[in-house]
Order: sequence, then C-alpha cells, then structure tokens
Amino acid sequence: MIFDPAWEAIHADRHWGSWPDEDLVRFVGRNYFRFHARHHFDFLDLGCGAGGNARFLATEGFSVTGIDGSKSAIERCFNWSTSKSKRWMVAPQFLVGDITKLPPREFDCIIDICSIQHLSRDDRKIAVEAAADALKPKGRMFAKMLHFASHGDLGAPDEPKAATVTSAEIHRIYSAFDFALFNTQYQRAHPRLGGVKQTIKHYLIEAVKR
Repeated sequence: MIFDPAWEAIHADRHWGSWPDEDLVRFVGRNYFRFHARHHFDFLDLGCGAGGNARFLATEGFSVTGIDGSKSAIERCFNWSTSKSKRWMVAPQFLVGDITKLPPREFDCIIDICSIQHLSRDDRKIAVEAAADALKPKGRMFAKMLHFASHGDLGAPDEPKAATVTSAEIHRIYSAFDFALFNTQYQRAHPRLGGVKQTIKHYLIEAVKR
C-alpha cells in the first residue's frame, strides 16, 4: 500500500480533518445542489481522513464512499456515521485502502483534497489514472493540490510534507480528462514562524472524464 504511516500516528493521536473543505463545498453547490434526487450521485473521497468532506456530502443527501490508508481515521468515520443520532438518506461507506487501487465500481464524482499531492511524482499519475478508471463516462473529479509558488503549508511538525506541483505536471497527470485549472490563496500567521504570515496557494482542478 502507498501510504505514509505518519498519517496513522496523526489520526490515532488527535481529531483532525473533521470539517469540509470550503472550495469543495462551493464546487458541490455549483454542480449538484440543483438536483433533488441527490442520493443517485455516487461520490468517492480519496484520502478521506476523519471524514469531514464525506460527512458534508452525506448530510446533503449524496451517496459517498471514503477511502484512507489510516485505520484510525476510518474508525473515526465509522463511529460518527453509525451514530444513532443521525439518519442518512444513504449511509456513507468507508474502507481502509490504497488510493492508487480503487474499488471496482463507477462513481459520478471523485474528490481529492490535498491527498494525491503527498504521493511521489510517478504515483500521483497512477492515482489520477485509477480515478479516471473508477469514474463513469463524463464523471467529474475535483482536486486541490499545493501550488508550486506557495510559501508552504508547513502543517504540524509531525505531518508528512506535501510536494508542490506545477501546471505542467497537472496537464501530464490529467491527460484522461478535460479540465479547468484555477488558483486560490490565503494568508495565515504561523506559530512555528513566530507569527510571520505565510501565503498558501493551491491549484483547484475541475475535471471531466473524456
């Protein structure tokens, strides 16, 4: 399995990734909120972590499967998704697995919020190709990756460092898709830098399988 065990230590030690990504929320709103029968749309969340994005999708009535290499993260997902206090239109599903080897079914949309960027250059292409194979014809993929011009995201000291990517690499690994590429950025004061502000930049990829 292509998985850095440091992530297992992180998820076993603390609650992390419990809220949805804002850019994902906007993407889903633009493309899917107009539909009433949302349970007919199958989403796959790559590197789902503790399930913040999956919880958002399930709460909005979509069918969602989350995959992550961390057993502790998936256990957290099972705990909240099976709580008797919540009833789902479609119960979310979770599995421990490798994001370069996806479950044999066709999805309407696959999301990658800063997970594939942690793989090696060759494995990033393998992961995107696996996603293309797992999508229905004309299925969508939404991805977020750290921009090469970003001044970081340093993250916590124990987090594996993500590789930044260039637009040229995105064109290389998304060759099976038609896609639009956007930039987003924000600033934050980082305690590890004595409060100095960082500029964090990401690529947002909105892709459609050819």
